[in-house]
Amino acid sequence: MVNAIAEGMFHPSMKDKMTALESSKAALTAKLRDASTAAPVLLHPGLADRYQAQVANLTAALQSDSTKAEATSIIRSLLTEIRLIPQDGALAIELVGALAGLLSLGEHAKGGPQNAKIHPKVASSSSTLLVAGGRFGHYFQKLYRVTVR
Repeated sequence: MVNAIAEGMFHPSMKDKMTALESSKAALTAKLRDASTAAPVLLHPGLADRYQAQVANLTAALQSDSTKAEATSIIRSLLTEIRLIPQDGALAIELVGALAGLLSLGEHAKGGPQNAKIHPKVASSSSTLLVAGGRFGHYFQKLYRVTVR
C-alpha cells in the first residue's frame, strides 16, 4: 500500500483504510501509555540456598521407606514435564515445573511455617512455569530459562 501511494496511486478506499489504521495505532499507543508497569518479582536472597537444602532433604526422603511416598508426591506436584534431550552423545534432562512451588520455599526462608507442605500451594498457582538446569546430578543450581504460559 505504501509503495502504491509512493508511485502515485490513490483510491478512496485507501484513505478509509489509512484512517482506520491510524485510529487503531492511536488507541494502542494510548493503551500502552496508560498501562501500569508490573512490579518486578522479588526473590528472597536466601532462596537459592534454601532450594539447594530442600533438594538435599528430598534426596534423603526418597531413600527412606517411611517418607518415600510423600517425597514422590511432592516431586510430582512440582514437575509438569520431564524432557530427555540428546546433547553431546548423552541425554540431558530438562525439568519443567511450577515456579510457584519453588518460590514457596522462599516463604520458609522468610520465617514462614516450617512444616507447611509445598504441593497444595502449587495447585493454587500453576500458570507460571520454570525450566530448571539440564543436568540432574548438579541439583538444579543452574536455572537457564523461564517459560510463562
